[in-house]
Amino acid sequence: YGVDLEKVRQIMLKSLGEVDLIPKFPEPVCYVNETTDSWISVRLAYPIEQFGKQFMIGDKVTEAVLKNFSAAGIA
Repeated sequence: YGVDLEKVRQIMLKSLGEVDLIPKFPEPVCYVNETTDSWISVRLAYPIEQFGKQFMIGDKVTEAVLKNFSAAGIA
């Protein structure tokens, strides 16, 4: 697959620290969700306290992850 899976997990978990609305407990988890011949799906599960803001929070998390992937040279 050409990507260091542990590095991907670290970046994804680190990205949560950039989003103010993510509580520290319970701890988030990052795991391989699915694989195929050409890609790996990695899922990030984290708690939220304000369910009404779930889509806004998810957007901020996705934006932070993509920014950090780009900075690390992961496309």
